[in-house]
Amino acid sequence: MELAEPEKAAEQAKILLNYFRENKGLVVHIKHDLSPGGEIHQLVKPLDNEKVLTKKEVNAFLNTKLNETLKQNNIEYVTLCGMQTHICLEAATRAAHDFGYKCNVIEDA
Repeated sequence: MELAEPEKAAEQAKILLNYFRENKGLVVHIKHDLSPGGEIHQLVKPLDNEKVLTKKEVNAFLNTKLNETLKQNNIEYVTLCGMQTHICLEAATRAAHDFGYKCNVIEDA
């Protein structure tokens, strides 16, 4: 399925990512184990100190250490963004809510 304005969304995601980096927020990147198409966009490439989790499922919490990572860092609120909003982002948001996190989805990133 073709992505809608991926460059524009990546620019917005970069702004969001820089905000979290500048404010010492926990940043976790999710990479889909899929080729081609699973790569992290160059505008939001992880820094060496940022966690990158690879998923094989639609839901980023399923069979990954995402929930464990968030719990270890005492995270209560999660801000989510990404491509394939109607599939992957929705699945991650629903799972985060089910785990008790307060969720904020950034619509244009």
